[in-house]
Amino acid sequence: MTGVPPLSKSIGWTRGIADARNTMLDLQRQLATGKKSATWGRLGADSALSLHSRGRLSGIEAFQWNNQQLDLRLKTMSTALERYVEIGREVHSDVVMPTYDLSGGDRTSQQIRAENALDESLSLLRTEVAGRYLFAGTATDKDPVATTDAILNGAGGKAGFTQVMHERKAADLGDQGIGRLELSDDGAGEVTVGEDHDGPFGFKIAGMRTTTDSVVTTDLDAPPREASIDFAGADLQPGQTVTLTLRMPDGTETRVEIAVVGEGGSTKEVFDEETQTYETVAVPNVFEVGDTDQETAENFQTALGSALQRSADVELAAASSYAAADDFFNFDADNPPRRVDGPPFDTATGFRDPPEDALEDTVLWYRGEAGSGDPRQTAIGRVDDQIQINYGARANEEAL
Repeated sequence: MTGVPPLSKSIGWTRGIADARNTMLDLQRQLATGKKSATWGRLGADSALSLHSRGRLSGIEAFQWNNQQLDLRLKTMSTALERYVEIGREVHSDVVMPTYDLSGGDRTSQQIRAENALDESLSLLRTEVAGRYLFAGTATDKDPVATTDAILNGAGGKAGFTQVMHERKAADLGDQGIGRLELSDDGAGEVTVGEDHDGPFGFKIAGMRTTTDSVVTTDLDAPPREASIDFAGADLQPGQTVTLTLRMPDGTETRVEIAVVGEGGSTKEVFDEETQTYETVAVPNVFEVGDTDQETAENFQTALGSALQRSADVELAAASSYAAADDFFNFDADNPPRRVDGPPFDTATGFRDPPEDALEDTVLWYRGEAGSGDPRQTAIGRVDDQIQINYGARANEEAL
C-alpha cells in the first residue's frame, strides 16, 4: 500500500501547478495584447532595450508626420508660386500687345484684367494649410496681406495705393502740367527751361542738344538745373532739331525733340472719317522760323511747352505711377511708405516726415512678420535627427 506523500512534496506540486497556470495566463495575455510583459520590471535586462526601441519608433513616427506635413505645405507653396509666375506672364502680354477698348465705365479691358490679376495674386500670397499661412514669415496664424479693395482704395480712414499714386502724380506733373519745368525767354531770342525745385518730383534735365551749330545751348549743372538755347543770329533750316533729354522719377529717361519746319509747315490736312471732311491740324513737336530771333524763340517755346505737356501726360505719368508703387509696396519697419508733403501736392518739394505712427494714415498692404533675417529661416521642419528643411517665406520679398 502506497503511503501518503510528504507535505513538502505536495506543496511543491501545488506550486508547480500554480506556476504553470500563471505561465499559461501570461502567455494568453501576451497573445491578446502583443506585449511581453505588463510591467517594465518583469522585462528584466530587456527593459532598457524596449524603452530605447519604443522611443526610437515614436521618433520615427514623428518624423513621418513631419514629412507628410512638409510635403503638403511645399507642394501647396509650389503650386501657388507657379500660378503667380503665370499671372506675371499674362499681365506682361497685355502690356506688350495692348488694346484700348473701354469695357464698362472709363476703364480698359487691360485695366480690369490687371485688377483681377492683383486680386488673384494677393489670394495666392494668403495661401494657408490647416490654418497656417505659408507666406507670413513667423506670423503663421495671421493673414499676411490686406484685401485688394483696402490696398487700392484705402480702409478705416487710411489711404490706399490709388490716393498715394494720385498725390505723387500731382507732384510730378506740377501745377502747369509740364513736369515741374518752367519756360522763359529773355526777349532777345534766348529760351530757358529750368526745374522749378531742387527735389525728387517731375522731369530732371539731363541735357539739351541741337543738330545745328548756328544756335548756342547752355546747361547749368547745379540743381535745380537749367538749359537754354539762343536763337540770336541763327540760320535754321527745315529738319534741324533741338532735343531735350529728361530723367524721370522711375530712373528712366525720355527725349523731347522739336524740329524746324518751313513757313506754313506746322499744320497739315487730315481727313476726318466721321465728318467726311479734311481738317487743318497742328503738327506736333515742330516750330517755324520767325521774322525775328525773338519770334523764332517764341515759336520754339510754344512748341516745347506743348511737347512737354504731351510727354508729361504719357511717359512722366507712367513713371510717376511706378515710383508711387515702389514707395507704397517696398517698405519695412524702418522705411514706411513715403507720402508727398501736401496738400497742395502740385507744388510740393519733398516727402513729408513720417508721423510718430508711420502707418496711422496709410494702408499697410503686408501684415505678416517683416523681420530682416533670411525668410527661409522663418519656418523650419525637421525630417531626421540630422536633417532639417528651411522653407519659410514672406509675401513682401523682393522677388514677389
